[in-house]
This record gives sequence, structure tokens and C-alpha cells, in this order.
Amino acid sequence: MEEAGDASAALDPKFAPLLLFGGHGDATFLYSVPTRALLPMPTPTRVGDGGVDDMMRCHRWWTTAQGWLLMARRGSPCTFLWDPFTGRRVGLPPDHDGTVLAAEGSHRRRCLLSCCGPMDPTSCTVLVIDLAYPELWYCRPGDNHWVKLHQQPYQYRNPAHRDAIIRFLRKFTAIDGKFYTELHTGNVGVLEFLPEVAFTKIAVHDDDRRPAVYKKRTTCFVESNGELHSVVFSHPIGCDRIVARVGVYRLSINAAATQEQRSAAWVKVDSLGGRAFFVKIGSFGASLDAEGTGLRGNCVYYSVFNGKVLCVYDMERGTTAVIDPGTHLPYHQSPQVLMPTFPRYHGGATRSVESIYQVGPTIQENAYEVKDTKVSKVKRDVRFFEGGCTCLPIPIQNKLINQKKSKRSMAERFPCQGEGASSPETKNSYRGCGFPLEPLKCLLRMKK
Repeated sequence: MEEAGDASAALDPKFAPLLLFGGHGDATFLYSVPTRALLPMPTPTRVGDGGVDDMMRCHRWWTTAQGWLLMARRGSPCTFLWDPFTGRRVGLPPDHDGTVLAAEGSHRRRCLLSCCGPMDPTSCTVLVIDLAYPELWYCRPGDNHWVKLHQQPYQYRNPAHRDAIIRFLRKFTAIDGKFYTELHTGNVGVLEFLPEVAFTKIAVHDDDRRPAVYKKRTTCFVESNGELHSVVFSHPIGCDRIVARVGVYRLSINAAATQEQRSAAWVKVDSLGGRAFFVKIGSFGASLDAEGTGLRGNCVYYSVFNGKVLCVYDMERGTTAVIDPGTHLPYHQSPQVLMPTFPRYHGGATRSVESIYQVGPTIQENAYEVKDTKVSKVKRDVRFFEGGCTCLPIPIQNKLINQKKSKRSMAERFPCQGEGASSPETKNSYRGCGFPLEPLKCLLRMKK
């Protein structure tokens, strides 16, 4: 299944993450975000040896959040996953009829991997989504063919229903073998291959993600350390290319409930645990451990629609900087993000402050494992009520996460007597978190 590649012409991982300009038959330019410099393309010893530029010119390609590229050779049904940092390849089923990764409309495709690496065919699912039609394809390394899922035109209630399906297909994000997306109701949908296709939903309390000032917003899902985060970009006067506000929220799932009674709430965070998020608004979200990469931790790196610049939102300072990859590059040329493929960048043992909010029986024993702040002891209980409802932790922990100005003063303070889950501050901060559970439903009726 896995094939060795020529590592002599591979990219140097110390320059990752990279911005890819061009491709799909055009000349490819690489920009290193950590070093803030354009890079020369690694050149093979002879033409056709599989260098990066040669691979980009001879194939259609799509990025993934794990750094692997989905490749489709021009004029051939051959498809495979390729690691541009080592040259490794993982074979995929051929696209004989040319519909999965066809040249026409190939820019409308998006690829996701269900796990960090495609080496294990039993656990890795490759998902290809059409961004313009309610269609998707999936396979596993070693399969003989791609499987197509789609809706027939007669299954649409109206054009708005069709557009809603396309919108939530676009937002799929992979975490631990499952694919998560945001539904039009604000709930979270979960797509699984068991190996049969199963689609369920999680009821989510969503009031905190709706700012009162800005009426238009764009949300992007990002996986970080095995948890689902939502990056919310608020836009003024309905202009998608202007970002007035950036907010990050983590999905806290009620771990005490059964599989059929799952419920959750979005919890606002002001720290990423030293990690960095990379978001291409509308199509891409990924994260990595910033330590040792030359990147600043607790920052959201994002690019807007049809723009070459990369914006950097610092969550600690509340400021935004702009990176211009090169004056000679056209402004409207939007780059793709190439993440590193090595596992250590995609996960770590460091726990962030917001991980204290994971609802479940392990909160009390894990509350002492906070390493990325000055907080040495934050140990409080989560109270569970009848009917599967929960009340999240006490105000002192809420201040550590949501109130930047009080973080330093609270760092050496032990919880005071009388600060409990029934205080008015807790009710205001987490109004509605003790909500009744909603039964799961199948929202899509897909046919092969």
C-alpha cells in the first residue's frame, strides 16, 4: 500500500507551514510562514524524477489538514496520497470514470483524512467533497473503487434545502475517525463510516457564538488536540473580505450522557494551549503545536476570500498583523496551506486551561495538569443533575478562560469559599448549559 519516494527532492519540514501559490498546471510558488520568505522549489536530478514542482505540474492536487496531498495524475485514473516532506505515497483506488477528481471543476473539490496519517487502511477514510453539488466520495487505502454518496434532485424540498446541504458539507472537519459539521440549526452533525454510512447530530447550545453587534459571521471548524473548535469571523456591513472580530470556541460535550443522549455547548476560550490555528475562510482549518516551529502560539493565521495576504490574530494581545508573501504575487491569488505531516506537530501532551472545562468525571484529577499558564492549582467539581443535565464549573475557572485582564491576578489565588455553581455569575456565563437532551436523528438520506 505504501510506496517509498525520492526524499532528495522533498520539502524541508522546518519551513512548514507553507503557502502554495499556483499549481494545477501552473508554476508553483512556496512561501514559508515561519521564516517569512519565498522558497526555491527542490529540483530533482533529472526531469520526471518526481520533484515537488514536477509533481505539482503533472498532477491535480488537493491539500489536507494533516499535510498529505491528494494527487490525481493528468491523463490517468491513478490517484494516491503523497507526503511532500518525505516523498512517501499511499495508493488509492483509480478514478476510472473521471468523476471523483475530474479536471473539469476540480477546483471545487475538498479532501479530508479521518486520522493523522493514512498508513493504517483499517482506520483511515479519505473523503472528497464537492463544494458546488451535494455529492461526496470516500474510500480507504487498499480499496478497489471509490464510493459515491449523493442526493437525487427529487429529494430536495426546494432550492434553499439543496443550498443548505451544500453549506454544511463544506464545513466537514475530521476528528478521531469521524467527520463533524455545523448544521443550519446550529447543532453539530457527525458523519461516520462503520463501515456503513451513519449520520447523527448533537444538540448544541449556541447563544454565546452570536455577537450582538455584527449580524454577519463566517464559522470554520478546526481540530486541535482531538477536540473540535469553532473559529468565528464577524464581518461588518455584510462584507466577507473584512474581518472585524475573531472569536474561538471549544465544543464541550456532555461525556456523562449516553451515545443517544449527547448534548454540548460552545465555550469561549482566549488561549489555544500554545498551538496555532491555520484557517482559509470557507474551505480549510488545521492546527499544530507552535513550539519549535518559529510560529507564535495562541494565534489564528487566516486568509480571506480571494486574497494573497495572511492575517495573524494574536489572542493574547487582541491584535491582528498582516503578512504579505510577495509584492510580485497578484493580490487576488489565494494560496493553499500546506501543513507539516509529522505527528508531533498535530498533537501534544500539554494541556490548556480550557481543557478544565471538559465535562466528565476526570475534571478533578486532571485540573492540576495545566502547564502552559501560571495556574498551578485549579481544582473544582462539576455538578451533575437528574435528566442528564449539567452545570459547568465555577466562576473562578470562567475568569481564567474568558477574562484576560484577571488571568494574572487569579493565577496564585485559591478558590474562595462561597464561589459555587449556583452563583449568579455562573448562571449568566453559562445560561442554558443545563439543557435537556435531544434525541439523535438522521438528517441526510444518502444513496450510493
